[in-house]
Amino acid sequence: MSQRQLAEAAKTSQQQIQRFEGGAPVKLNLAAAIAEALHAPLATVFPGSKKPLEMIVEKGDVGEALTNPDIENALLSAGIEADPSVWTVKVLVRGHETKFYRIGVAEKNRAFDLLANRSTCDEDCNRFMVFESEAKTVAINLNHVVFWQNLFDPAGSMSTPDEQDSDEGCMVTFYMANQKEPLEFSVEPDEPEPTNLEEELDEGVFRSLLTDCDMGIDQNAFVTFMDEDGEYAFLKASDIAILEVSKPVTHYEFYEDESDEDEEDNQLDEATAGGEEVQ
Repeated sequence: MSQRQLAEAAKTSQQQIQRFEGGAPVKLNLAAAIAEALHAPLATVFPGSKKPLEMIVEKGDVGEALTNPDIENALLSAGIEADPSVWTVKVLVRGHETKFYRIGVAEKNRAFDLLANRSTCDEDCNRFMVFESEAKTVAINLNHVVFWQNLFDPAGSMSTPDEQDSDEGCMVTFYMANQKEPLEFSVEPDEPEPTNLEEELDEGVFRSLLTDCDMGIDQNAFVTFMDEDGEYAFLKASDIAILEVSKPVTHYEFYEDESDEDEEDNQLDEATAGGEEVQ
C-alpha cells in the first residue's frame, strides 16, 4: 500500500503518513485509524504498545488511564501520543517577532527539561533546541531565547501561522540575532539515508548540521554549506537565533513527493495546452 493510499484509507494527509513512517509519534486516534487501514492489530503496527494498551483495559476507565504518566510515557515510547491536545511553541528570540511552531508531545517535554536545566549548559557552546514541526525542522539557539511558552489547543485545531505554507521546496532559512530580515537559501536536498546496512551512511549536509546544533556548536565556529548555485555560505554560529530547514531538504520522501506532484502538474499543463480533455 502506498503512502497516498494509506492516507486515504486512514482519512488523513500523506504528510502525516510520511511522519509516521519516519518514526514521529502520532495521535492515538490516528494510530487506530492507521492500524484499521492496514487490517492489523494496533500492537502489531506499533510494537511496544501491547503492555500499555493492556494496562488501559485493566483500569477500565480509558480517560483516566490515558492521563497516567506511566501509561502515557509507555505509549509515547511506542510512537503513540495519548495526549489529544495540539501543542504549539510560542517563542521570542532577540531581534525578531514572536514565532509559532507546531510541536509533538515528546519534543514539548524535551524542551521543558532542556529549558528547566539551562543553567547546567556549557556557557562556551551554542545549544539549540532542535525539533520537528509540521513542514520544517527547526533549531532554536537557547542563548537568544527571550521567551518560550508551550501552548495547547483542543484536537482538530487549525495550523499555526508559521506552518500554513508547506510548499516552499528545498529552503533553508536563518534568523540572525539582532537582524530583522531572515537569510533564505535554496539548496539541494540531502541524499536519502541508506536502507541497506552494508551501504555507507551519508549523514547529509543539513542532517549533519542539525545534529551538530542539537549537540552544541562552539561559540567561535562557523556554519558552512553550499546553495543550489554551488556557492558557499558561512554564518557565525553564535549569531544564529533560529534555523528552519524545510522537510524536503532532509527528508527525501518529501522531496520525491514534491517532484511527483510537479511532474503531474506539468503533464496537466501540457495536456491543457494541447487541447486535450482532462478526465
